[in-house]
Amino acid sequence: MEDTASTQLLNELLLRKFLANYGTILTANEPLPLLGLKLLSVIVDRNPAFVLILKKLGLITILFEYFEVGHAKFNAATLKIIRAIVASREIELEELLQMNIIEKINAIMAEFVMSNPEWCSDHLLVIMHEILHLAAELKKKKANSTLPQQVFDDLLVNFAAFCKLLAESDVVSKQLLKRKRFPLC
Repeated sequence: MEDTASTQLLNELLLRKFLANYGTILTANEPLPLLGLKLLSVIVDRNPAFVLILKKLGLITILFEYFEVGHAKFNAATLKIIRAIVASREIELEELLQMNIIEKINAIMAEFVMSNPEWCSDHLLVIMHEILHLAAELKKKKANSTLPQQVFDDLLVNFAAFCKLLAESDVVSKQLLKRKRFPLC
């Protein structure tokens, strides 16, 4: 059984000390920003409610700036944070698209998935899965919207990389691939 008093105390500490100073942590000299990203990735993974707090603090846009090939702060922790943000569904599809998430995913897939997918494959699959769900939900709400099809088409650009990602992922069983349930891959 979880100690709710301890959890509440820890959440308050994270809110008042860590997240309140997160901008300073990210702009400090290394290794503090890297450690800050690693800690935040664990926090949002364990408690997705912190994504809403990140949104209220205006940190989502900053974190999405790091989610880009070639950025000094793009790493596994950043990828985990973006995965948690997208999976939380606190950010609407339109907002994600304004932050160029599809273009960034496609660039990451082109850069890393074909050469070194191990560190990013599962996280990218979760992000794409959630984006496709958001697009499907938007299509249900607004049947005339062309945005869901555009999202699908834009993600389909990297179909070969996507298939490699599926093959390398722990999310998809190797046995399913051996049984040729994914014959196009």
